[in-house]
Amino acid sequence: MNQEEWQRALQCAGPAGALGLIVAVMRGVIDQQGGWKVWLSGLTAAILVAVIVGLGLHDTDIPQYMQIAIVGLCAYVSRDILTGVVQLSGMMASSPFSFLEKIRDFLRGRGGQ
Repeated sequence: MNQEEWQRALQCAGPAGALGLIVAVMRGVIDQQGGWKVWLSGLTAAILVAVIVGLGLHDTDIPQYMQIAIVGLCAYVSRDILTGVVQLSGMMASSPFSFLEKIRDFLRGRGGQ
């Protein structure tokens, strides 16, 4: 990546990360469960997910206010998103073919039958 592409990525990731930080702090104030470790893991997850989603939405035709709402919502449910990704990757690692069959069945509307 050249200098211009890095600057463009940072201009997108910066505000998304800041929004993730704000959401994580507010969620920590609202939840008040666990200790510092739980709060820091939630903070890290929210910022990571917000930056990834922000970078993914940057070049779309979605209006700016909708992008902010999507990034904020994804940052709020970031723990659940990362838990799902970990479970899906575990399923894929243990049995790739049955995992792909399950995905195919869900896409065809058979939903785990």
